[in-house]
Amino acid sequence: MSHVLSIVLMMNEKFREKVSGAWDTFSNDPEKFGIFFGLVLRLLVPDDKQQQQQQQESINNSTKSEDTLSKKRGSKKVKMAVVEEEQKSKAIETEGETNSISMTNRRHLLSFLVYCFSGLENEVVRGEVLKLVGIGMWETLENDNARELILKKNMAARKLWNRAIRRKEKADVNMKKQIHYCNHFLSSLLRQFLEHVSIITPSNLRSSIPTLEVINRSLELFTDLISQLPTRRYFNSVVKDHLVVELTQRSALSQIASSSSSSLSQLKEITLFKALLHRLAFYVGFEIDDLSGESLSRDAYEAKYASDIKSLQNIVFIKYRNELKDLAMSHISGIAPNLRGWLNTVNDDIIKDLCHYVAIRTIGVNGVEYDREFLISVFVQRFQRRESQIDKINSYSLYPDEVNYHVQRFFKFCFFVFKVFSFRYHHLFFSFFFCFIMHFGNFI
Repeated sequence: MSHVLSIVLMMNEKFREKVSGAWDTFSNDPEKFGIFFGLVLRLLVPDDKQQQQQQQESINNSTKSEDTLSKKRGSKKVKMAVVEEEQKSKAIETEGETNSISMTNRRHLLSFLVYCFSGLENEVVRGEVLKLVGIGMWETLENDNARELILKKNMAARKLWNRAIRRKEKADVNMKKQIHYCNHFLSSLLRQFLEHVSIITPSNLRSSIPTLEVINRSLELFTDLISQLPTRRYFNSVVKDHLVVELTQRSALSQIASSSSSSLSQLKEITLFKALLHRLAFYVGFEIDDLSGESLSRDAYEAKYASDIKSLQNIVFIKYRNELKDLAMSHISGIAPNLRGWLNTVNDDIIKDLCHYVAIRTIGVNGVEYDREFLISVFVQRFQRRESQIDKINSYSLYPDEVNYHVQRFFKFCFFVFKVFSFRYHHLFFSFFFCFIMHFGNFI
């Protein structure tokens, strides 16, 4: 592991210093790069054999701890020894879950993955990384219905899916394990990311800075994957299925980032997390066809939205016409404003069934069922009419208006005054600045 990490650190340093031809080191021997890249992946996400070895090591360590405790019996510090050994066993279990590598090393490995997916122009790198973003990753979707909703709209994707299934069935045992690992790798990274996000609270934030740095690198990786057409094609559906954006926005970490009164929100890691999460949410819902890569015009987006609403109304009319009659018979323009109110009138079973029909995951990747309020929020957000990016861009002025012009001049003037005044008279500057804001704030 140390040898692999040393190579990763050297490559990261080359990319940080923008060394030209950093990938030329592996160009002469692509097979060795494939082996090296596989080792990097298994450090981040262990395969079944590594997990079994880690479980065996934890069992051996627990057995050793029991022997140690048996020798300490009869002493006055038995209780303290029991507590210490329990803490060690918990630490061993947690370490086994994260593949026995520190958060710092995990951050370096994720940074290397970011550079790999940014180097698709290199043939050697492209041949390895594209194995992780194939159509086979749709195995990790919640159920067959979620996959079928996508495949019935695109026959070319269905042919690719059937071909991938046949290829996996004809492969030998070792090849099947390799295919299975590649198909589930990014899904496992998403699960690890959600686990890391869920453990951070306001009380342990300052002591969890390494974990927060790993979260930021993961967000950077996911954003890079979704912002590139070759990697977005199938991965974006997995991100939507795992509810990555929704769960992260609901977490305590996101609440800390959005709180302006908390001093924790001023940390540079929190500021970066907020910006990266906003960028990920922007690219996930970007107006583009994931499979074809074509941008959606305003008419195409409206047609897609109308088709989704029509499918929802058909399901409601067939299954729950008595409970949700208004939803089934309403005009398309009246559904988004009233959808939450209609869903609040039905029981939990109907909400879960509706989520199943529209391919919204009701059980988390950790096996815990989502609560009612969260499912309703996700359901409403899924069928919310979004503002067109074209309309948003067209709403901006090509030239600065009066407010922007005067505000920019004001801040330039303040910066000039601050430079002119020496440090000795800084209190005069801040007094002048405060008075100016109090008297002329309304004008600005």
